[in-house]
Amino acid sequence: TDAVTGLLNRNGFHALLGSDRVLVASNLGQLGVVYLDINGFKSVNDSIGHRGGDELIRVLADRLASVLPPNTAFARIGGDEFAALLSGDNARDTIAGAAAALVHALEEPFLVSGFEFHVTAAVGYAIATRPGMAPGEILRRADLAMYQAKAASEREAVAYHATMETDALEKKRVEAALRRAIETGELTVVYQPIVRTADMTVASF
Repeated sequence: TDAVTGLLNRNGFHALLGSDRVLVASNLGQLGVVYLDINGFKSVNDSIGHRGGDELIRVLADRLASVLPPNTAFARIGGDEFAALLSGDNARDTIAGAAAALVHALEEPFLVSGFEFHVTAAVGYAIATRPGMAPGEILRRADLAMYQAKAASEREAVAYHATMETDALEKKRVEAALRRAIETGELTVVYQPIVRTADMTVASF
């Protein structure tokens, strides 16, 4: 478990993903995962220190956990990342509502160390779309949806859809091409002169 919040930690959550109960739910198409990343948490640590940051994480985790459906497995995956796992007959029906509840739970500010903090989050979620889908694949899709929400500065939870794979693969291709270009010296810098119109002299580049 996580020492700060008492929630499952990354190892505990991944162990749960591999459990027989979750594998059965995934095989039946009755599994959903929500992935959440807190925006701007570093600024909290910078302003009130790590002890204050830990206190904010504690009260934040308590509030988030309180809005989730009963029997939801909730975990702190990293410093400012959380994941929720829903399984059972109604998982497909409740996953969107659970993701939305996590977003709206952050609308009220948090009071920590005498300071008021307004916190937002990028939230993505995914469900088992077919029987036999591996729980790890559902987590990966929820994580991808969360990054989509973060990149687009979405204020609402984002559901995974297949077009995200195309966007993600295109970004990977561009990244790989740029790395090769750096390694092989294919990039050059071109300076554009800024000229004063009064006397046509170069002022800067």
